Amino acid sequence: RETFKKESVKILNDKTYTEEQKRILLSNLAAQFNVKRTLNIVEEPEQNLFPNSQQKVINSLIEYNNAIKENKLIISTHSPYILSALNNSILAEEVFEKTGKSIDAYSKEKRVAFADVSAYLLDDGKIYDIKDYETNLINAEAIDDCSNVINSDFDRLLDLMPDNEA
Repeated sequence: RETFKKESVKILNDKTYTEEQKRILLSNLAAQFNVKRTLNIVEEPEQNLFPNSQQKVINSLIEYNNAIKENKLIISTHSPYILSALNNSILAEEVFEKTGKSIDAYSKEKRVAFADVSAYLLDDGKIYDIKDYETNLINAEAIDDCSNVINSDFDRLLDLMPDNEA
């Protein structure tokens, strides 16, 4: 903004230009500063948010990303809720493509095609593609090993309970 403002003032105050030349120069200057696309990089949008708020954030990010076809969105996350919310947007697009139907929460602006998504897990210095090409969804469970361990421990503890107390 400051650069645009400074350059505009220079053009407007330059007495050597005609009004027509100033108009053309200002138009050309404005064209250089028009936003044609956005690369939005969001690191851990789940920070300090409840799961339902995480879903709202993802829907808003997708909606903003879809506003201009050339926009790009990059998200880093540790939250399976973020990936599950993204899966809903992917599934909503697939349902719409196959049936022409949608639900209010997933209007055109909040849907995303599976082919337009990349999803990777970085683990111990290795990168793994976590897109499931059979279901056309992201394998959100790939980053949620903790829930499996917790649930397994819970089941094992229940197994230790006497039958009449479980």
